[in-house]
Amino acid sequence: MRRRYIATIIVSLFCAQMAHASDPSVFDVTDYESYRDSNNPNDDGPLFRAAISDAKDYVATNGVPATVEIPSGTYTIGPDPANNGAHLKIALAEMLTIKGIPDATLIMTDWQHDGMVISASREVSLENITIDYDPLAYTQGTITSVDTTNKYIYMDIDSGFPLPTADPFVNSDIKGYVYTDDNIDGSFNEHRIYYPTLVTGLNYRLTSLDSVTTDLVGHDLVLSTRGGTKAIAVVVTGSELNEDPNNPGEHLDSVTVKNVTVNASPTGAFNCRSNDGMVTLEDCNITAPTGRLLSTNADGLHARWNRAPINLIGCDFSRMGDDAVNITGSYQGLLEQTSANVIYVEQHAGYYVNDHIRITNPETGELITEATITAVSKGVYTPTAGTISTKITVAETLPTLSSVLTPLSGRSEADEVINLDLIGAGSQIIGNSFGNNRARGIMLRCDNALIEGNYFYQLDDPAIVIGEDFAWREGPGGDGAIIRNNVFENINRSNIVIQIAGATPPAGYHDIDDIVIEGNDFFDYGRASYNGRGNVGTVLYVEDTENLQFLRNTIGAKNEDAVITDPVTNPVYLNNSGDLALLNNNFFEYTGDQDWLDTGSDVEQLHITNQIFNDRFSYGSETELDAAWSTLATLGGNPLRLGTNSSISADEPFAMVGNTTVARDLEMTIRADWHLSFDMIHTAAQRSGFIGLLDASLEHGYLVQWSSGASTGIEGTISIKEMDLSSPLNSWSETGATLSSASSGHLNTTLPFAHIELSWEASTGTLTAYVDGVAVTSTTDTTATSFSKIVMRGNGTGAEGASIYYDNIIVNTEAAYYQQMDYASETELDADWTQAASQGGNPLRLGTNTSISADQPFMMLGNATFYQELDKTITSDWQLSFEMIHTSAQRLGWIGLLDDSGQSGYVVSWASGGSTGDSGTVYIRKVDLASELSSWYETGTSLASGSSGHSNTTLPFAQFDLTWEASTGTLTVWVDGSQVATATDTDFAGFSRIYVRGNGSGAEGESIYYDNIELTTLP
Repeated sequence: MRRRYIATIIVSLFCAQMAHASDPSVFDVTDYESYRDSNNPNDDGPLFRAAISDAKDYVATNGVPATVEIPSGTYTIGPDPANNGAHLKIALAEMLTIKGIPDATLIMTDWQHDGMVISASREVSLENITIDYDPLAYTQGTITSVDTTNKYIYMDIDSGFPLPTADPFVNSDIKGYVYTDDNIDGSFNEHRIYYPTLVTGLNYRLTSLDSVTTDLVGHDLVLSTRGGTKAIAVVVTGSELNEDPNNPGEHLDSVTVKNVTVNASPTGAFNCRSNDGMVTLEDCNITAPTGRLLSTNADGLHARWNRAPINLIGCDFSRMGDDAVNITGSYQGLLEQTSANVIYVEQHAGYYVNDHIRITNPETGELITEATITAVSKGVYTPTAGTISTKITVAETLPTLSSVLTPLSGRSEADEVINLDLIGAGSQIIGNSFGNNRARGIMLRCDNALIEGNYFYQLDDPAIVIGEDFAWREGPGGDGAIIRNNVFENINRSNIVIQIAGATPPAGYHDIDDIVIEGNDFFDYGRASYNGRGNVGTVLYVEDTENLQFLRNTIGAKNEDAVITDPVTNPVYLNNSGDLALLNNNFFEYTGDQDWLDTGSDVEQLHITNQIFNDRFSYGSETELDAAWSTLATLGGNPLRLGTNSSISADEPFAMVGNTTVARDLEMTIRADWHLSFDMIHTAAQRSGFIGLLDASLEHGYLVQWSSGASTGIEGTISIKEMDLSSPLNSWSETGATLSSASSGHLNTTLPFAHIELSWEASTGTLTAYVDGVAVTSTTDTTATSFSKIVMRGNGTGAEGASIYYDNIIVNTEAAYYQQMDYASETELDADWTQAASQGGNPLRLGTNTSISADQPFMMLGNATFYQELDKTITSDWQLSFEMIHTSAQRLGWIGLLDDSGQSGYVVSWASGGSTGDSGTVYIRKVDLASELSSWYETGTSLASGSSGHSNTTLPFAQFDLTWEASTGTLTVWVDGSQVATATDTDFAGFSRIYVRGNGSGAEGESIYYDNIELTTLP
């Protein structure tokens, strides 16, 4: 028998390779006609299976790659009789490519079988193939009438589609999705359908468990089968590790799926599970052919239990019946704990020695502990639990856990365990398009993922969801995710949702960590949506999160049909989260102090930039434009005009700037970090324009300039420039000195406008320029430290087609007030602060001793109270931060905010205690005087107090943060990041001055030291 088998292989290889004698490694499926089953002559499957088998044998014999070619055409593939689960299965393959030449369509004929399965393979590629199913596992038609009392829906089934009284509908849950103008419409309920009954012809009566309304009539309806089949179009499972031999630990693709299109699937399009090696999907598509409303019944890509990253690059997914992408691990229930380091969990084959596990309370979502596996036994029968389980031994000592066998007191659910090595950590989702599917864009559970350069559109549910979901037992939580430079259009519910789902976390528990959301565009959001997470009308919805950065994002206009019905309707909602930075974002419909933020309870350490300049050039006339901007220099003519041509920009009007330099005042003088952003485009070559920030004298500051270059159609040069003049800027030819430069990356005259940004860091002098979200050049300069003016320069006549166009100029700064104490002399210090009270002597001095603080100079304040005026009255929530240290015992100092009369406000004080080394006491105090504060002894009335937790004279300085919530009057103080006291008082609502009080002579070692006083406000 063995000899006959070998002979068969040899004959098969010989016959197949005759057509490819010049390349014996190529196997054409059409060369295998002899394998066609005469009893099933329309089934091309045997040809494919024979070609794949021979190609695998060739690789095994010769140790070189092989290719199975599928000539252009349409092929019908029946289920593999040797494999109950698939039409085509490629198992234990290596160095094998299967591809259409140039492309081929495969029609799978059984909705109970997967399409193509790649199993336990390495260096395998599937390319240039379209997969479809016939019959489909869904049907569609038009709603002709309804019976609202009996919840009947009558529909005509479209010709050629399956009948709802046949398989797979008979044994499935049926979901009904309503469509308007060929697009799924989330403003309607989804319908749970039962008892499809033929009325006449192709008209059927459906019974819905949900509300039926008359406005359904005339809409299209899709009936999707859920649960009747688990078949998937393309499955990649069990792939082997493929490391770069030159870089151990770096993954190479184990399986690549490239330019594969899925037109239909009984459940999902692509499934990647239990892979040790990296899997990449590149240039793949999911789309419904013309005349169909639905592509797949379930997810586009579902990835689970993977040890290596899953990469999705340049794909286009649409019209799925569920999520576009879900990358996750899964929880197993804890059945039994037999010792401090031995547990039994629900059976799962993925646990191995040295894997890291996480044990969680699914009722609250709280992490209990993490541990490393030292031994594992699978398929263990647990008599006490009465089920097959996986026995896990760990190195660490575990606490007493809640198990199915022995639940802890007060618990209704057992703890759950997840393998942190089976989550697809490090996955990348880059340059894709996701839209017009039933549910969400991306469900992200894996850690350290990158979501960059994608386009999300027309979704009724969120575009991105991050966080574990205990209802679906998916996790862990998506820590370390980067969401960068994506576009979100017409996402009706919250565009991005970050939260623990399916559990009730306690106040102050922040499980999701280290999220960066940067440089994204959100617009056309907020239409009504019946289903989904988050809220209608919010762009960012955050709960249960620590260390989130929302940076340099643009939040454009809501959809013109936006219907805001939820309680939370502002673009950003934060709840039960801490250490949040919302910096340098542009909110198009929210200007000045208009509210764009809603906060729930327990939001801590919130840092937000203040928008202090905003010009969207929405002037009613050029007269208004001229009145707003002051001309510094011009070459004559009419160089500043309004552009209203909507073919140039739908966001018209915009500024058309010729040979002139103009300026405007900022709302306040900035000494803290700032961020400048604007839109700009050239109309001709050999042109140069800039926008920048200068000081009050118009002599010193920084600019970002775009020079168009010598010809149209090139990128030109972006330059960061320094203005350092001896007199105010008054010459159009003056463009400053170049500090750094680079190619812009945007063609000089090609619409849309380039989005240009310039950021400045006060502490280092670092300047960074961005174009279209990409950092192009950076430099450091510490010459300019104060900024009060914005300047803009154009080039040309100012007419359309002969000028530089600008729009949407915005300046943000994190601080409403920032005092680094970086004075050059005590004379400057004295001139900048107003004395409210003093006990005499010289109580206000500069400290310059680097052994006390490397961040010198700092303020040394004795027996006196001083204040500064804020640039504007603060009426919204604020956070006051500063650094402070005592030099001896029995001292008291305070800093706080008072109103414009200096009579009323709130302060935080630190009494050093009776001896050095004590922590002393921190107080929240209320100042409520009949006249302006004029006594050094005035310290207000205590509202709350607590131990500082910081030794009174021990360096480094203690870090203080005092917050005030306008809506509740809640004041909370932190020292070195720990909350020490809180109080509530609602008597005062406006703050215009910052006061500071010292104690001592003012000399070094005999005073209180202060530094880096910063006031951050919320819009």
